[in-house]
Parts: sequence; C-alpha cells; structure tokens
Amino acid sequence: MSFSVEMMFQPVSELVGIPIDQTILIFCFVISVPLGWIQFYLLRGAIIRHIYSIICGLSLGLIQFGPKGLLHFAFSSLAVYIMLLSLPRKKVAFPILAFLIIYLSAMHIYRMITDWMGWKMDATGVQMLMTCKLSLLAYAYQDAEVIKTDENRVPLEQKKILVQKLPNLIEYYSYVCFYPSFSIGPSFEYKEYIDFINTKEEFKNIPNTLWPSFKILMFSFLCMGLTVIGDIYFPYMHCFTDEFVLHPFLYKVFYYNISMCFCKIRYTTAWKFTESAMIASGMGYTGKSKTGNEWERAVSINWKKAEYAWTAKEMVENWNISVSVWLRRCIFNRIIVSGKDPLKPSSTRKSLAQHSSYIFSAFWHGFYPAYYVMFFWFSITSEISKMVFISDWSWLPAKNTFKWIAWGLMWMICNHHGVIFLSLELSRALKFVKSIHYLPMILLIIGWSFFKVSGLHRRQKSKAS
Repeated sequence: MSFSVEMMFQPVSELVGIPIDQTILIFCFVISVPLGWIQFYLLRGAIIRHIYSIICGLSLGLIQFGPKGLLHFAFSSLAVYIMLLSLPRKKVAFPILAFLIIYLSAMHIYRMITDWMGWKMDATGVQMLMTCKLSLLAYAYQDAEVIKTDENRVPLEQKKILVQKLPNLIEYYSYVCFYPSFSIGPSFEYKEYIDFINTKEEFKNIPNTLWPSFKILMFSFLCMGLTVIGDIYFPYMHCFTDEFVLHPFLYKVFYYNISMCFCKIRYTTAWKFTESAMIASGMGYTGKSKTGNEWERAVSINWKKAEYAWTAKEMVENWNISVSVWLRRCIFNRIIVSGKDPLKPSSTRKSLAQHSSYIFSAFWHGFYPAYYVMFFWFSITSEISKMVFISDWSWLPAKNTFKWIAWGLMWMICNHHGVIFLSLELSRALKFVKSIHYLPMILLIIGWSFFKVSGLHRRQKSKAS
C-alpha cells in the first residue's frame, strides 16, 4: 500500500477509531455500490462490461494492497490459466485445486511468520476468494467434458453450470476481478457471470437495482455501528484475560455468547456491503424464488437462518454461503461421486465427505492451531445435531419446549466454537474453555454417548413428530 493512500485515509481512521487497513476496506466497499450502478445503468456491450470489471477490480485492489500486494494475484491467476490450457481436460480440476490450496497455505504460513496473531488486511483474503472462484471454474470446465462419457460422475446440481469452452483472457480476468466480490466475496460460478455480462437467461430483465442496493447499504452502516458498540462494551478478547476467569460462571457464559453475537455482526457488516454492490451491478439477481428474495446470488449470510438454525448443518449453510457452496461442489460432491455408486453413496462415504469438507475449510482459513480444534468440535456438533433432528421425539411431552431448549444449547455451543476460532492459539483457547469448565464439550460428549447407546437416531421418525 502506498504512503499517499495511507496519508489520505489517516484522518478518517483517527476520527472513527478504526485501523487504516479497515478504513480503506470500508471505503472500497462503499465505492463499489455506485460503480455497480454505473455498470447496470450506463454500460452496454460485453467487451465494455468486461473491461470495466477488470479496471474497477484492479483499481480497488491497488488502493487496498498496492502493486506488491497484487503480485500473488497476478502469478496464481496466470498459472491457473496455463494449467487450464495445457492439462488434460478430464483431469484438470484437482491439480488446479491442489495448486491453489498449496499456494494459499504458503501465504497463510508467511502471514503467521510476519504478523503472528494479527488481523491486518492483506492480499491473503483476495487469494482465498480466488481459490474458490478458480476451482469452481476448473470443475465446471472439466465437468463439461466428463459428462459426455459418464454423466453420473458429474453432481446433479453442477450439470446446469457447465463451461463448454475455455474463457479468453479478457473473460477470465473479468470474472476473477469482478469488483464487488474482489476482496471478500461472494464467489459464484463462471457461467452465471458470463450470462450476467451478456444479459442472458435470468439477467435479461433485471429490475431496478437502485433501491434494493441502497437498503442493504444502509443496513450495512447500521451493522457497522453495532460492531463499534460491541467493540466498546463486549470485546471478545476479554474472554482470554485473567480478569474474565475471575467472574462468576453464569456471567462468563452470558458474556461470551453476547460478545460472539457482536463479533458475528462484524462479519455480517462486510458481507452486507458486498451484497449491496452485487445488487447494484445486477449480478446478484436470481429472479423469483420461493423465499421471495430476488437477489439471492448476492447473499453471503442469511442472518436469521444462521442465528436461529435448528441444526449445525443449517447454520453453517447460511453462514458465508458462497464458501459453503464451494466446499459442497468442489469437495463434498466430488468425494460422493468418486465412489462405486455415485447415485447411492454409502453412509461411510457421506461421513468421509463431510469431515473432509471441514478439514479443507480449516486449511482454507489458515494454520492457527485453534482453527483445527474448532473444526473438530464443530464436526462433532454437526453429527449430534443431525442425530437430534432425525430422531423420533413423538413420545416426549412438551415437544416444542424441548425443541427450543435443543436450539439454545446448540446456539451456545456454536458460539463457544466461535470463541475458540478467534483465539487463534491453543493457550488462549484452553484458558477460555477452562474458565467455563468445559461445559459445551461435556454436553457434546454426553449427547454423543446418549445417541450411540440408545440408538434413538436409527429409529424411523414418525409423521407426528
């Protein structure tokens, strides 16, 4: 990042009390909205729209990270394009996915060495999104060839998003650089993007984007204000202090849950800013849907469903939605269709696919030890919540009361996992879980033991329940 850019944002950073890198990021979020309006209302013709996306995306990247920060982007994106050109098409996707994960892992390790326990924004975030977008492109390009000989090896949901021919460089970099999602997403399929650029399929008749995007933009500012309040009164870092340990048990349980609520709003703020820009450009449009939301492609978080989910699976599917979709399409589905019978995978293969997805998600996030502790326990939580959901509870009195108790326990346990994730290192994570007497972990062990001994989850669920 150049010195002149830092100087320009220094007064604003000091005024609002936000670090310079976050101030610049918010500026890029906000400016992406009018850039989206320009693309939607003024630009016509595929070539112009492609070039506009490239210029806007790279310009915002330069503002955030400077020329040096985009060197990783330039190298890895070019390397992937060369691999798409040169490797056998039927087997091109996995080598690209492996290359992207290894390259991203190297960046994570370098960041840990140079900025241990730091949260400073750098080009690693861009590389994380590139890993999603480029591997999605690689699998869609591969599937278009595989389906010609064995359609069962192509997951059903991915048969609609095949890429029949390799994009040219302008199309390729337009997809990678698309400015609303350049820094933190959401990721999306190449076919969806090329239809948007050419105003085809559902993008033929996009409604007015001004008011829907403006509403989300205002909501983003509201979330940002709540984040500031949370940082002042309920900072999650307090959970790792000696002072926190001395508080009464109930206070500590109350505090960590409330601090995680505010922390989740921080992520919601960023995702809602990008959602606003995606809607402004028209790329977020999905047409009429069962939910009544016409802009679902722009959504990275469904806050209500994530917060009030009945199962851990439902919660994670509505949190950072595009990454959940990426894990499903590039990891989970691929393990499923690689079995002897892609149409009827065994329960063992399904379990392998689920746990592999969590491991891949941990790699994608980085290598702080607490990440792996969190994903291990979240994988167990997901299994137990699934067993709760499929079990027959028709014999139980006050079923609705039990339902809300089950939700409350899962919500509390998942917030506990979130604090572990944010602790980064094992010593802080251990200090936190000790301070609350390992309660969530004990509940999980009890739940797991109950279902394995009783076998309740293996009984057929009655219609009444």
